[in-house]
Amino acid sequence: MAPIAFHNLLTRVIRATKLSRLGWTHQPAQAKPKTSGLTRGHKPKARVRRPLLAIFTALTLGHGVANGDEIYTFDVFFDDRLIGEHQFVRSTSETGEEIVTSRASFALKILFFNAFKYEHSSREMWRDGCLVELEATTNTKKGEQITTLRSQSGEPSLIVNGEAKALPNGDSCLSSFAYWRTDLRERALLMNAQSGDFVPVEMSTSTDPETIERRTIIAANKLNIEVQYDGQGKWVGLQTALPNDHQLTYRPKTNYASAR
Repeated sequence: MAPIAFHNLLTRVIRATKLSRLGWTHQPAQAKPKTSGLTRGHKPKARVRRPLLAIFTALTLGHGVANGDEIYTFDVFFDDRLIGEHQFVRSTSETGEEIVTSRASFALKILFFNAFKYEHSSREMWRDGCLVELEATTNTKKGEQITTLRSQSGEPSLIVNGEAKALPNGDSCLSSFAYWRTDLRERALLMNAQSGDFVPVEMSTSTDPETIERRTIIAANKLNIEVQYDGQGKWVGLQTALPNDHQLTYRPKTNYASAR
């Protein structure tokens, strides 16, 4: 899903803009952001504005939601700066497949420079714990990218921007970065839904003996994602480190935006 692809995008943005924490002013996550700047003493007016938040809400909320669906809605932060929202909706088809749809919309403005804008939507179908179909569309400054995974006559095929991509040999049960799945920690190869790449991963899990809350670390080349679960095993957040001591964080949706 989007976090790994967005991690890669943010990494390129940080390196391109040479954005360091020395020039980044943080605000408490629960407070109204005032100013954020690149140079000390300067007070630019770059912020996540209400119209932008309204666009995020329109793009992400209410997408395919019905009674009985399981919904995960997260505020997404770059450090302590709210940059958008990501929602996942899980449902079950009439024939028993698990259907997961997601929509994300992120944007960050530094001074008068639009550092990035990222929009992602996807639909996944799972059967017997395996990813069998996927449709994902991602829009960035570089344009649109479409990834499609299909199963024809029992044989899966992967298409990215109209070109066929190879599937991993010897792995008939595919998986994406499906953070909501309790069996994710058993996987060693995860698919990046944006690029269609399969990423070798190593996972480690720790559990709090009192609360039974669990943390799973997904480690890959230059990537560490910490995924948090509550005592019932429900996905409740994640965070991943970025260059120059920045951090991307998913937090359960609150009234943070509507309270401003």
